Amino acid sequence: MSSIFISYNHLDKIFVRRLTVDLQCLGVDVWFDELECKIGDSLVEAVQKGIASSEYLGVVLSPSSVTSTWVQKEIEAALAEEVNRKRVKVLPLLLSDCEIPPFLAGRRYADFRTSTEYPASLQQLAVRLGVQSALSPPLTVSDAEAAINQFATAKGISIKPLVDATSSLGTAAFKARLQDGRGALYYHSSGQQRGRVFYVRKGIGWYYEYVLGGSSSMLGLPTSHEEKRDASGSQISYFEGGYIEWSPKTLVATAVRTVSGIEKVIGEKKL
Repeated sequence: MSSIFISYNHLDKIFVRRLTVDLQCLGVDVWFDELECKIGDSLVEAVQKGIASSEYLGVVLSPSSVTSTWVQKEIEAALAEEVNRKRVKVLPLLLSDCEIPPFLAGRRYADFRTSTEYPASLQQLAVRLGVQSALSPPLTVSDAEAAINQFATAKGISIKPLVDATSSLGTAAFKARLQDGRGALYYHSSGQQRGRVFYVRKGIGWYYEYVLGGSSSMLGLPTSHEEKRDASGSQISYFEGGYIEWSPKTLVATAVRTVSGIEKVIGEKKL
């Protein structure tokens, strides 16, 4: 499995989260401090091991990162290994216009400066990492309307007009809220669930939409329909970044974020 260490400044963390998810979906082993470092760990030791064990170091270039002493030290460590092993180790990932360090200025970079350039640059990075990129152009709003209307007709539900619902994790999508306000239909126009519609409803739908913020929350887009959790009637829906449980008996909804196999409750509310 190809592997990459992501070097970045904390101000660019939202982009790094999206890139990490996309690379993991393509089969890349990503070292991202938010996933790897636990409370009590030595950051210096963890970073050194991460750089040494990763095939590549991807450095996110932005005004904040190029002035970061920490990022500079990570690049220097990777460049020293690059010289010793006589092979490419450091991959520049340009996030925003900045003064590129002299030792990286002559290298070709992956250009992530705009959302329109992101898919092609991810494709180029995937090729460099030696993985098969499954990226396809995002489906259109017409595709979304056709799929969502077909789903709504089959379920006998009335919906409001479609709106953009791009995920916080970067997946392009559209949604249509139900006329009764008790849920929404989400259509993935890109990503692993491209072309599929998911129904988020009742207590889970209300909590997801109106409390957490829907697809803009850290859970991202739904990846399942509501399922029965157990014999008590408890319900669960899964999302890109975790899941939500809701019990009709207790009326308590619980949102759980799942990162690298670790579960963390991010919100709980009695509806």
